[in-house]
Amino acid sequence: MTTLLDIIITLFKGNLKKYRLFIICNVISIGILFSLRMMLDNTSLNNVNIVDPMISSNVFAPTLFMHLFEIFFIPYTLILLNRQIVNNYGVLLSVGLSERQFVSCILVENALVIVISVVLGMITGVALEFGLIMIIKHIIKIQTVVFSQNIVTYYQTIAFLLIVYMLSIVTIVITNIRKKIFNIINDGRKAECGKEHKCLFIIGLLCFVISLTGSLILFERTGGNIMLLGIVFSYIGLALVCCNIDFLLKKMRAKRLFIVSDYEYYHKTNKKLCIMLIAIYGVLFFINTVSLVMESDFKKDVAVYYPYDMVFTQDKTENADDVKINEIFDSFDVDVRFQSTVPYFYIDGFSIFGTDDVNIVTGNSFIVPKGHFLFVRSVAINDGYVHEKGFVPDEINIAEKNFKLYEDIDCMLFCRGGGLTDSIVLINQEDYERISKKLSNEKSLRLFCFENKGYQEGLADCLEKQSGSDVASYYEAYKRASQSSDILYLLMGYISIVMLSCVIITVYYKIESEKEKDIYKYRLLMAIGAEQDFIRKCIKEKLIVVSIFPLTISLIWMIIVSYIDMISCNYQFVAVYKCIAIGLGLGIFIYGMCNIYARGLMKKIRHR
Repeated sequence: MTTLLDIIITLFKGNLKKYRLFIICNVISIGILFSLRMMLDNTSLNNVNIVDPMISSNVFAPTLFMHLFEIFFIPYTLILLNRQIVNNYGVLLSVGLSERQFVSCILVENALVIVISVVLGMITGVALEFGLIMIIKHIIKIQTVVFSQNIVTYYQTIAFLLIVYMLSIVTIVITNIRKKIFNIINDGRKAECGKEHKCLFIIGLLCFVISLTGSLILFERTGGNIMLLGIVFSYIGLALVCCNIDFLLKKMRAKRLFIVSDYEYYHKTNKKLCIMLIAIYGVLFFINTVSLVMESDFKKDVAVYYPYDMVFTQDKTENADDVKINEIFDSFDVDVRFQSTVPYFYIDGFSIFGTDDVNIVTGNSFIVPKGHFLFVRSVAINDGYVHEKGFVPDEINIAEKNFKLYEDIDCMLFCRGGGLTDSIVLINQEDYERISKKLSNEKSLRLFCFENKGYQEGLADCLEKQSGSDVASYYEAYKRASQSSDILYLLMGYISIVMLSCVIITVYYKIESEKEKDIYKYRLLMAIGAEQDFIRKCIKEKLIVVSIFPLTISLIWMIIVSYIDMISCNYQFVAVYKCIAIGLGLGIFIYGMCNIYARGLMKKIRHR
């Protein structure tokens, strides 16, 4: 007597070929997600004493995008897999399989495939993270960054994956229970979506336009990253447009263009795939365009935060050994073009300067009334985020005298670091001279600009030992910015290649599942006199609808987003050009793959 377990094992063995591509796709995607999650929780990579936060923080964005990718990718591949295997259950239902056994078979078969995918994905993720750490160590040249694992990361990743898988399986089970046996048997042959609706097309178009326009207005008023939210809502509108665009194709069909009619058929049967691919292509465009533009942003920030090549602090009571410092500069082949010394006091977390001293060195014209102070935050707000001003005192006691707040501003005067705090206080020069007579802990800020940059590797460390103070170095900051952009390129390229590989496998999986039906259709066309060039054109058209059509839509989407300030108002045209370049590169690559597949399919059609 055949048991339920025997049925499940037999079906599982018979469907192994169909599982293969699903497992490969999921293992790759889970592996990269898990490797990024482990890097995000890597203790040495997140240790500010080992790796600069400017570098380590670049792991967060790719990890976030990979989570979003999985939310789209896992449900679609699971639904696509079940479309291929559920028709077997339809046959069994017709010969007496109970509904309870039907649900049990679906759950057990999917559970087996999911467990295999998750386990292999975790193993792959560990190997990928080890390789990434080795590459990152080479880029940032910090050998103390080591491969590490956190058990909490395992639990969190598995929990996230199980939630996505379980929601997908519940949806699949509920959908299949509500279907009739005949519909289950023919499930793989049915179109993916229902009929089109003109009003939904118009609603989607309005949602797309309003979300991007509204986000632009909010972005300009708040200075925040509201555009990210705008991208999500604009995608919802774009999905409605793509699902209901068929009525426009019907107008072209009225012109009796057979190819356009075929185009409409392929679009009907691949709507969900197109929607998923538009999202994935959009993410690919977005993250790569951002990473390419961010390099300029990183380097621009360095010039803002470090207007001097070298800055450090010395106690004024100590005699600054200029001879030894100049000898150090000479040993590194550095010629000093400008140097200056600015006196200041460090009191209760504030760096107190006189206005005239600052004006002479920086070329500013600050004026502060007596008995008042100007509060200067040493930050440059140009990163696209809304920044809180933080605490600004209304009154400060300096040398037993109370100074009232005159004004607070954001301005980078000297450097970031170098022994200074990020909160600088400017007071009237006469007030400064008065308090300098009462206090004895005056310090001097040493500022240097270099004529000949020379080779500055190790110069900051050498000066730190000589001066006994932290050194703010433009060269070191520029090197960190370069390393940070390199890490960003690495991670974005890493997930882009894997996501693109998953897309190619998914499209191939979709086409392979319909190959026999397509071969039969094309052989029938040949039998009634259709030429081989015409059939090849039909094959290419299906591939274009499945792969290049969503690529084109997502390219247009990201060009619009880039132009209306997706990244930075100073780089919108650069973002558009780079987005177009990425799109053309992807388009050429995918079109080449389509040609290769079309030729292979034509050989099979001719030889049968």
